[in-house]
Amino acid sequence: MEYSTREITIISIISVITVVIGYIFYIIGSFIPLPGHKLIILAPFLGFMIYIPVYITKKNGVIIGLSIIFAFLMFPINFLMSLAIFLAGISTEFISIIFFRNYNVKWKRIGSAGFYPVASLFWAFIISNYLTNNVLYQVIAGWKVIFIFILIYILGIIGSVISNSFVSSYNKFKNNDMVYH
Repeated sequence: MEYSTREITIISIISVITVVIGYIFYIIGSFIPLPGHKLIILAPFLGFMIYIPVYITKKNGVIIGLSIIFAFLMFPINFLMSLAIFLAGISTEFISIIFFRNYNVKWKRIGSAGFYPVASLFWAFIISNYLTNNVLYQVIAGWKVIFIFILIYILGIIGSVISNSFVSSYNKFKNNDMVYH
């Protein structure tokens, strides 16, 4: 898929904003001593931010592009986090292509953007469990994991819906033909 200069710029700006604000949320989330809590805090935000370039471009591959830039920006902070971000982007795009095919309809964009936090949680679990042997994630198992994944998806959807309303309102405001004298 080819992207215009405008689309690449939007993807890059959204990536930078996601890193900056996400890092603030990440620090705030470090005060809560529960496994998976940071993604519970980040899920609506990630759904919100991922939705914007999906809405603007409506092209497959935009989530991968966003996650590549996002992972590149996070690499100096934490390599494993950047790996999880990159894999989350690929997973989200792959699932979106299988289940939604394209981003031409609002519910498909919302569903795809809302899934990104779930993929992030999945890869964070995998990396922390198998690469770092972090036993903290072994504390939550079975139905608790399923509950957290469902909760993360719902929160991601909520963030995407809020983002859709902001973007739609902005477009209505921008396209308003009223002339102010």
